[in-house]
Amino acid sequence: MLPVGNDVVDLQDPGNQPDAIHPGFDRRVFSESELRLIEAASTDSDRHVVRWTLWAAKESVFKLIQQCDESISFRPRAFAVRIEASDLAEVTYEGSVYPVDLDISKQRLHAVARTPETDVTPVSGVDRPNPIPTPSTASSLVRAQAVRAIGEHLGIAPEEIAIEGKIPRATRNGRRLPVDISLSHHGRYVAHAVLGAVVFLVVALAGCSDTTEPDSTASTAKSLWNAQAIDSYSFDFQQSCFCVFTGPVQITVEAGAVVAVQSLMNPPSTLPDIDTFSTIDGLLDRLEAAEASDPVVFDVVYDQVRGFPVSAVVDISFQIADEEFSFEVSNVVEFSE
Repeated sequence: MLPVGNDVVDLQDPGNQPDAIHPGFDRRVFSESELRLIEAASTDSDRHVVRWTLWAAKESVFKLIQQCDESISFRPRAFAVRIEASDLAEVTYEGSVYPVDLDISKQRLHAVARTPETDVTPVSGVDRPNPIPTPSTASSLVRAQAVRAIGEHLGIAPEEIAIEGKIPRATRNGRRLPVDISLSHHGRYVAHAVLGAVVFLVVALAGCSDTTEPDSTASTAKSLWNAQAIDSYSFDFQQSCFCVFTGPVQITVEAGAVVAVQSLMNPPSTLPDIDTFSTIDGLLDRLEAAEASDPVVFDVVYDQVRGFPVSAVVDISFQIADEEFSFEVSNVVEFSE
């Protein structure tokens, strides 16, 4: 997955006007260089915009990092902001620099953060619902907004999509969709940002006139795995699919064949026949075949050193029921001779 963060600020909200904020707010939140940036603005109105641009940039990066580390606490001064242009800022946190796209009007501003490695723009949007959201309705309104966006770009009916959790996750029929999402609401506005298969599908469709055939990532990973010549090992496995058993289990492979499967559930569950479980070679074969069928969703992470699949979310067609699957592989341990 590709984490994303966003923050929207209603610039006309009474609660964030200069005469409404606490006198010590700026010094608690902003560094000395950021304070100078606010003071350098030529008018009170400009200082107001700079203040909340800095805040939204910090908040959006915090939300991004929180998707990977839920234990993180928001310490605003730890997020150092540099405004590069009217539509771009950079936030430095613990040595990493995060680009933040800015969309600013007289009424509101919207900040969308992505990781340094992400070179595609998240799908995002800001709405001003009518009637004005209340604290009790804003959360459901922004979730509905994000559901519509995900459904539109993935070709899924919105009623099949749910957004759950404090750190929001999009699911379909109880299984997580291969997207990361960020939700925000303030004053009169609700906003979202989505990154993952949604964006990659849009990019792929936009480039469909290209007749070149890229190397199969599954084939590349398979070659890397085969080069290790590992035929006796164990690994932990859990899957999500329309199948009898999902795990988690520990699978033991000797001489390229599954020889034992142990339930990791507490208490242990009854296991199906051992022949229903795959080696890592079998998982790579399945991914290679799925990728060759031009799936609508193919979100797979491979171990960069040994080539085995770490996680996979695959959906061959949105028009076919029950053929999608996902799984996770961990704790791969090679047996010594």
